[in-house]
Amino acid sequence: MQQHQHQQIPVHGHMNGKTNTKNQNAEVSGQKGSNTKEVSVGSGSNNSNISSGNNNNSGTHQPLALDTKNEERRTSSINRSIVQSMNVTLEEQERLEQEREAELERREVERRQKREREMLQLEKKAKEEEATRVVRIRRLLTMGAVFYKHGRNKRAERRFVFVDKRLREIAWRSTTTKKTKKPTKVFLLADVIGVSQGLVEAGTKPVQSEKYCLTLRLTTRTIQLECDNERHRNDWLEAFRWLLSGTCP
Repeated sequence: MQQHQHQQIPVHGHMNGKTNTKNQNAEVSGQKGSNTKEVSVGSGSNNSNISSGNNNNSGTHQPLALDTKNEERRTSSINRSIVQSMNVTLEEQERLEQEREAELERREVERRQKREREMLQLEKKAKEEEATRVVRIRRLLTMGAVFYKHGRNKRAERRFVFVDKRLREIAWRSTTTKKTKKPTKVFLLADVIGVSQGLVEAGTKPVQSEKYCLTLRLTTRTIQLECDNERHRNDWLEAFRWLLSGTCP
């Protein structure tokens, strides 16, 4: 009995082993089947996705082309706007340059006119000053003044020297004679060839100062006069030079 039982145990174990093998094979087959199904299902899903993707891509070709055309239109419009802006900028620059040149020309005209006005004013002022100077000189010459007249005998005598109103003659007379106003000596101003400062004849000495003296040179002689001061001498020196300049009427 014990041996029989011992022999059955291996048989049972062998049967169980076969059963387990079958079960394992069934499980493997089941797994393969499920995997195959999953793969098939997955493949189908991918195929359907690819197909749907292809369908979608084929459906978007036309909108992409429209977008490209719209983009080209926008680019072309932007380029035209840039060109127009450049043209406007160039025109604006030309306009500004013309305005600048016109402004510079206007300022130059104003400066030139201002200079001309200033020159006219200076000329007018110079003429007025010259007219005033001529009036003063004529009054000085015709009214006359008292000088020390240095004669040929080297003596200095007081004489009243003056020029006639027509500015043609120079004359003098004694200051001590009250009976007559007729001049004792008269010379034509046309005979006067020059005037200078100081005393020119040798041996002639001034009464006060050489700075107060002047000498008229005539064609036939000299007239040496001594004023009371240097300012008086300068006024008469200017007056005689004006007479000799030829500007007097």
